[in-house]
Amino acid sequence: MRNKRQVKLMNRVISFWLLTLLSMQVNAYSYSEAGKEPLIEGREVLIGALLANDTPQALAALEALNPELIELENEMSIKVVDSLKVAVKKNDRSTVIHQMNRVFAEEIKRRLNSAEANINDYQKSKILVAKSKRFLDTIIVELDDDEADTAAQSIRRCLKALGNPGVFGAGAVPADLEQFKKSKQSLFDSISSFE
Repeated sequence: MRNKRQVKLMNRVISFWLLTLLSMQVNAYSYSEAGKEPLIEGREVLIGALLANDTPQALAALEALNPELIELENEMSIKVVDSLKVAVKKNDRSTVIHQMNRVFAEEIKRRLNSAEANINDYQKSKILVAKSKRFLDTIIVELDDDEADTAAQSIRRCLKALGNPGVFGAGAVPADLEQFKKSKQSLFDSISSFE
């Protein structure tokens, strides 16, 4: 009787540790969702309000974007908040779109620079490149065909250059920093028309 209890207890302990170990491995290799992007969503609201000639709504949308825009201004040494505010007040859609494209180009640069700095942290750098791609997908239609092709290929090469941790280490491919830098610079060159 005592032996059966010990076996049951041991089975429970082993089961508990196996479950704990497996859940840790799953968490280590799960990929986060890209999540919401206030700049992308805010751009849609801002331009939608301008298209509806709703200046108060457009100003409110711009105000909601201010924290992200100010952070970007501080980190990337650009100035867009004042020019955006003037353009919104004038209902100057083309200037607003141009400035928001510039913001997105700078956001791509900021995130890819951060991905490069964290290239040995696969999870973090992959999320940064994936989020950069979301910004690129929004503005790529504004590029000419050659620039758009170069940008699309470059973002894919950036992602590939991150390597792959493999599954439990099997099939792991190390990150290629030099390839990442080349691909990043090619992308930056292709979106330079937004500067």
